[in-house]
Amino acid sequence: MAYSHKAVDRAAVVDNLEMPRAVSGDGITLAQPGPEHTPAYQKLYGDPSSKFIGGPVDAGGAWQRLATDTGHWRINGFGRYVILDDHGEMVGFCGLWFPHDKPEVEVAYGVMPGMRGRGIATRAARLVAGVAERRGVPTLVSYIAVQNEPSKRVAAAAGASLDGHCDMAGKPHEVWRYVVDARQVKGEPVLLEATVMPLNIRTARLALTQCRSDHFERYAVFLADPHSLATMGGPATPYEAARSMLAAAGHWALRGHGLYAVEYDGALAGFVGLARPHGAREIELAYHLLPEARGKGFATEAARAVLWAAAEQGLSQVYSAVHGDNAASLRVVSSLGAVADGTVIADGREAIRFVHNLSADRPTPKAISA
Repeated sequence: MAYSHKAVDRAAVVDNLEMPRAVSGDGITLAQPGPEHTPAYQKLYGDPSSKFIGGPVDAGGAWQRLATDTGHWRINGFGRYVILDDHGEMVGFCGLWFPHDKPEVEVAYGVMPGMRGRGIATRAARLVAGVAERRGVPTLVSYIAVQNEPSKRVAAAAGASLDGHCDMAGKPHEVWRYVVDARQVKGEPVLLEATVMPLNIRTARLALTQCRSDHFERYAVFLADPHSLATMGGPATPYEAARSMLAAAGHWALRGHGLYAVEYDGALAGFVGLARPHGAREIELAYHLLPEARGKGFATEAARAVLWAAAEQGLSQVYSAVHGDNAASLRVVSSLGAVADGTVIADGREAIRFVHNLSADRPTPKAISA
């Protein structure tokens, strides 16, 4: 039986559905993921048995999963919780999952090796589904790989029933549907925190903001363009773009800084900001503009504002990696006063390492406000 998804207004879901930061009940505690859960994510996603939840991956891949989960909360106001035991240790995850390639909100779950078979996922899924219903989720499903029999048993025990079949990322899945009464019940707002860098910056022409759900369409088109990604590792599918955007937002929650969405005249023009993925020892100033936004000085204007804010927050040095054949990017780092200092490997090939030396008395760019 084929699956026909329910008509869901994504913008309405994101605008109206907010989940609490933490949930307790039925003997378990659910909390938002944070940097302290990095070792647990590495254990969970590094295990060979994690094949149904996107593993196994190395430490960097596990950190990317953590960034994606925290970014989902930051963009949507809901996401996947970590499941904590009585000692505050992570024993799994469970929560709402709604990247742009998913047609409906999903209850997603996974449990640590050695902790399975104890009803943890069932209790967590039942708890999440109940809270989501009270918060007004319009529909709720779980997408389960056809070979994943334990996950089907969890969904059934949590109150879902088989509703059809579909493909997810090119693989056959079953759709298990939860019965919900979509009452729009508002809860406490989910707040954003900023550590180190301001959440928003305005310059003479640009607004540097946090990533939002309405940025995705242009973001996905940008990542799908092979010319745009000539220096970034190649084009991305919508599936990859959805998770990339969530991870970029999650970087903020894990690091206290990240890439800003750069808007000009209300439209997304690109991304500029600070990045330090797992294993990186230094903070990188990175910038990527949509094709139609290039050649207007936007990268320089936004990057100068980011460097000023970084200096205000006490950072003394960041770097940029620029490939020698990227003339436009070379002009940007030159206009910012960066100094070439050796080479680094970026996107699988050698790039020039440019150092930006910062100071607290760095002049304020014109018309900037944080």
